[in-house]
Amino acid sequence: MAVFPSYIPARRNFTPGIFPQKTFRTLGGIIARRTFGNVAYGAKLELEFTNITDDKVQAIIAHYQFQTQRNQRFQLPDSVVAGMSASLASSVKAISTLRWEYESPPAIESIFCPIGLPGISVVSLTLIGEIRDPNSDDV
Repeated sequence: MAVFPSYIPARRNFTPGIFPQKTFRTLGGIIARRTFGNVAYGAKLELEFTNITDDKVQAIIAHYQFQTQRNQRFQLPDSVVAGMSASLASSVKAISTLRWEYESPPAIESIFCPIGLPGISVVSLTLIGEIRDPNSDDV
């Protein structure tokens, strides 16, 4: 099981997932909703890493490419939720139920540095949390 690189983001935006539901409308116009599970899916986590070195950017790109080529989901390290309360961090990580995948490639903004200093960048990415598949997500 792969784990996302252990870098602390400068900004996080978390949207909890939704429960699988189906809405039915009776002939009389009454709406009835049926929930088909007890685990939410489709959580979204937007991360921004600011002023990180090019080697860290390359590690994020390598992780993205490796996971996407194999169509595999991954877990989040504790560093991604550093600074959150324990209860909120456990909701974001949802270790027992969710595995994460990239919604799209990371966006990289390279910042010019004077000669002699390493490259500095800002990386933005969005992860989608899907329900864990015990047959393939933990190999």
